[in-house]
Amino acid sequence: MRKVLFFFIFALALFAQKQSIAIDVNNEDLEGSYELFSPIGENANLYYGFTVLRGADKYDKMRVSGSFHIKAIGLTPLEGLAVGVGLKAAAAYTDDNDEDEYTFAAPLHVGMIYTLPIAIKTHIAVLFDFAPTALCFNDCDRYTQLRFETGIEPIEGGMIFGGWRKIELREDDWKYELNKAAYIGVRISF
Repeated sequence: MRKVLFFFIFALALFAQKQSIAIDVNNEDLEGSYELFSPIGENANLYYGFTVLRGADKYDKMRVSGSFHIKAIGLTPLEGLAVGVGLKAAAAYTDDNDEDEYTFAAPLHVGMIYTLPIAIKTHIAVLFDFAPTALCFNDCDRYTQLRFETGIEPIEGGMIFGGWRKIELREDDWKYELNKAAYIGVRISF
């Protein structure tokens, strides 16, 4: 299975026009991501990649979440505004209540990115992922992720960014915030 997965990722990388690696941190969390993108039209790109977030919650319980995503982002008639839609496969692990907890979801993704018309390339993004009960598995009724982000690109292919994210899992009357924090990071595209 590992060989098949490695071959699949290697094949996707061969067809990608561009790749990016990002890392962001705060006082409790470390998040890393790898993304590939290919053009699918004159003003649209297909993005696919994965993200891993590791940290501890306010009770010092370790948690890890990861996702594989595929999304299409295209420019709109409004200069500098791009919108995206996509799908994700998300998994989360927590050692809550001295038990290992695993949760899986397949959230839908919607996002908007606006690039400001100024000399230094600057963007503002709002990203939202949502999985209703039908797309949640293993003791989870709803998965949501909300992310606000802004970044500047002082050199071609190098971005410094910061933002805020909230990842939440729900089951009946139970709510667990997997992550709610501000972060800063860097992204390198090649």
